[in-house]
Order: sequence, then C-alpha cells, then structure tokens
Amino acid sequence: LRKTFRDHRSRRADEFVGEGALVCTCFGITESTIDALIEANQLESVEDVADACNAGRGCGSCRMLIEQMLDVRGATL
Repeated sequence: LRKTFRDHRSRRADEFVGEGALVCTCFGITESTIDALIEANQLESVEDVADACNAGRGCGSCRMLIEQMLDVRGATL
C-alpha cells in the first residue's frame, strides 16, 4: 500500500505543471487553491482543509505546511 501511494505521489508531482507551489502531492493541490479555500470558507483547521479538498489526507507530509498557512492567515485577520 505504501509503495502504491508513493508511486501515485511521484506521478502526480511529475505531471504537475503550474506556477504555484504544489503543497499536497498526493492529490495535486496547490498553495493558491488552499489559500483560496481558507479565505472563501473561513477554514480554521487542517481537517477543515482536508474536508474541502483532500489535502492532508494522503501521506500527511503536507499537514505541517497547511497548518502554517492557517497560522499565517489567522495572524493577518
């Protein structure tokens, strides 16, 4: 199962074309997408983000980045 997930993440990262930072390689979610969801829906937790777009639900390596994005957003409100 881990190998399958690793292979999937690798393919998603290889297929990614864009200028925004790719935060969640498991589901191909960019920083700008997460920022927009946080702002539009007043998301307050990593679980809120995961419910909105699945980011953070795969391998979990992006959860810290999502938390930082939420923290920065909270500090600017």
